[in-house]
Formats: sequence, structure tokens, C-alpha cells
Amino acid sequence: MSEKISYEPFFCFINKLKEEERKTGNRHLLDFHFYNATNIALSISKAISDIDNRENGIKSKLIQSFLDIKYKKELSLNEKTKRFEQLVQLISEVSVLQCVCNIDWPAGSTFEYEPKAPNGKRPEFKVETDNTTYIFEVKAPSLIDHKAKRTNNIFQMPYRYHSEIFKNVKELYGGVTLPKDNPIKDFLLSAQDKFSSFSKEKEVISILVVVWDSHMYEATAPLVNQFNGLLTENNWFGIEKIKDVDGVIVVNKMDYIINDLMSQHVTGIPGNIEIKQGDMPNVFAANVRGKKVPEFIISAFNSFDASHIKPEDWIGADYAPLDMVMWTQMPQIKKVSSEEFSNKIQIPYKQKLMITTTLTPPYLE
Repeated sequence: MSEKISYEPFFCFINKLKEEERKTGNRHLLDFHFYNATNIALSISKAISDIDNRENGIKSKLIQSFLDIKYKKELSLNEKTKRFEQLVQLISEVSVLQCVCNIDWPAGSTFEYEPKAPNGKRPEFKVETDNTTYIFEVKAPSLIDHKAKRTNNIFQMPYRYHSEIFKNVKELYGGVTLPKDNPIKDFLLSAQDKFSSFSKEKEVISILVVVWDSHMYEATAPLVNQFNGLLTENNWFGIEKIKDVDGVIVVNKMDYIINDLMSQHVTGIPGNIEIKQGDMPNVFAANVRGKKVPEFIISAFNSFDASHIKPEDWIGADYAPLDMVMWTQMPQIKKVSSEEFSNKIQIPYKQKLMITTTLTPPYLE
């Protein structure tokens, strides 16, 4: 796909945001960014443009999805945090769809946003080639409260152990950050429900994409650890329950998205949310019971295959399926509450809106 973007989604966003504010008197979480052409606004516009190039008409649906995340000054802090996380999750979805649409698919391939399965469920995206149907589901967890706990606790358990081990660790270290395997389990079961009823007249490859932050081990450890990994035969809730999920791609993008939402920098260079070669890599993990996911998809997501990798060959501790994590610098770190985290992420939206009278996005090479 071209590095240039169509500015049509960008200006469409601005018109819709102004129209919404005139009608309701309320601002939108993205209005600052689009009125000032910040990096995240340009990145979202480019992503929507790339997706719309594959399925004409999807642009208006995606823009409306953003507009549906309503914001009111009177909302409680908890509700504002939920809206912010919804925004992060939607940007995550758009980032993944952009990556799927930028794959060099065979001529004649068809694309469908939120295709309806026979059971009525709707995964995120379907690509159909002559011989194969590819189905993608996208998930992004709510991590703000978890980030606060992770910051405050000395000890972290990346995946679930025997209850006695947990009890001993808690007695020894006090606060313990628990694994995030339950949300990942829920993502897998939800994806299975959406994938299971698609026609098997041709081969169907079904992939769950999970967008995470830079602590990638929190997702890789529950998925592939050999004790009870969710994609292994030792899956603690039953590997047969996710037999149609052929693999999971964990994308290291959430921190980029949040940082861009909190930033007011205008460099005229979209791309932080785009999944591309040269960035920090992502991780692919195959379901031991699933069909083989083609290498071109794994590569397009800038991923390495973690299914059979040796522990010593992982690129770094942030990615490896660790058994335990101890934060040795914790005594020097000021404890924070989830409310303080929530306050921090609201900063860009509390500042005075700087609306330019002659808004011209910078030219992109």
C-alpha cells in the first residue's frame, strides 16, 4: 500500500466532530487531535484510508464507531476511564484491520468487515481467496487498573500456578500482581464462538489478534507456557473448546496508542499505530490443535513464531513466557492508584482546545 494517505477520512472526522459538538454541546475524546492534526489523528486517518481501499464504504462505518464513544464533562472518573479504554480498543482494532488490508492478497480476493456467521456472530474481518477463507478477530484488554497494580506490587505471576504456590508467594511478598489469563481465555472462547460456524466448503484459517502493551510476557506466558498454556494440550479449561482458533497473534501496540493519545506533538508523520516491519516485533502462537497459519500472515504482522521456540532464544524478557517476575526497583517507585492512572490519561482532554482556522494537514511523501 502507498505511504500517502487520503485526507478524505481526516476532513470527514473534523466535520463530524464539529457537527456532533453543535448538536450535543459535548466534546469528543479525539477532537483535540483532529483539530490540531496530531500524529494519532493522521494515523487513524491513514488506517481508515487503507482499509477503505480494500472494502469501499467501510470508512463511514469506522468513523461512526469512533463517534459512538460519547464523552461528557459530567461523567464520573470511572466512566471517563471506560470511554478512554473503549477508544484505545477501537484504535487497536483499526490498526489490526489496516495490517490485514495491507497484505498482498491474491488477485480476486474479497474483503468483508464484520461478516455474519451462520450462528449470527460477527468476527472483525474476513478475506476470501479462491481456495481459502481467512477470518480475523481482534481483542484488546482493559489494562489501566492492571497497570496500577503492576506498578505497586513487587511480585508478578504471569500465569496461574497451584493455589498453594500463590498463597506462599503472597505471604512472602505481600501484594502480588495476578496473571491476565482469564481475559485471554475469554478472548479465545469468544473467538471460537465467532469462528466455529463458518462454512467449511473451503479451508478456513481463523486467527485471533490480541493487542497488548510492552509487557508482552503477560500474554505469551498464559498462551504457551508448558505447564498449562492455553494453546497447549495442557490447557486448564480444555483445548478442545477452542479447536477452531488456529493461532493467536499478540501485537505490541497498546503503549504506542496510549502515548500518542496523550501526546500533543505534531510531526506530520502518521504510523505509530501501524503494524509494520522494523518496529518491535510481535508474537505468533499456534494452537496445538489448529490448522497451520501461513507464513505470509505471520510475517505481515511482523511476528516471530513462539510455538516451538526455546526459552533461551526469546528476544528479551518482555516477550518470554516467564514463570515469575520480581520488580527489584519497587521500593524506589512511588505507589500510584488506578484513579491516578485515570487522571493521567485524561490530561490531553483537559487542556484548552486549540482550533486552527485554516487547518491544512502536512504533506506526506
